[in-house]
Amino acid sequence: MGNKSGGVIIFGVEENKKDKTFTATGLSNLDDKTDFLNKLKKYIPFRLNFEVIDFSFEESEYPKIKGKSFRVLIVEYDPKYIPFLPEKESDKFKRYHIFIRHNTSTILAEYDNLQDILNRKLETNYSSSREISLAEHIAELKELYSMISKRLNTPFAFDILELTSSLTKNPHYPEESVDAFINRMISVKKEVIEDFIRKITNG
Repeated sequence: MGNKSGGVIIFGVEENKKDKTFTATGLSNLDDKTDFLNKLKKYIPFRLNFEVIDFSFEESEYPKIKGKSFRVLIVEYDPKYIPFLPEKESDKFKRYHIFIRHNTSTILAEYDNLQDILNRKLETNYSSSREISLAEHIAELKELYSMISKRLNTPFAFDILELTSSLTKNPHYPEESVDAFINRMISVKKEVIEDFIRKITNG
């Protein structure tokens, strides 16, 4: 789904193979969503965005779903990062396998499918070579800081006293130090993680 156009998987719905109709059977035992997510993350690339939502219909105007529970997996589509490959192998697929959705089936991508995937990626004008690691970002930031003097030297200082007094603060030097910036970014990252955990817990 991530390699094609995104999609939704509903757990608790059974397909009748004869007439292709669907029956809302529900899930008799809805396992812990955190465990479910941990199992998925072993195989799904971290750039593939997805969300898992549980629904329980204790009361409903539709008798066929009343008292039943369902789990919905929503797969987002982001062509910048296609093709997506499995992060881990299993007895059904290898790490170099590229899957796509074709009609209602999942198939291994063939030549024409790969061409389509690459063309859609190219249309985004995205290049992974522009991405650098956090450590590289910090190193570059420190390099930029090193290019700016903290103080300005005036050419009219004749003795030590005058030299000391003539060293004035450079107004162009950033007020925020690298350490202070990193500390602020840590706070931002903590908020992101807390928000992510809240969504999982309340979902």
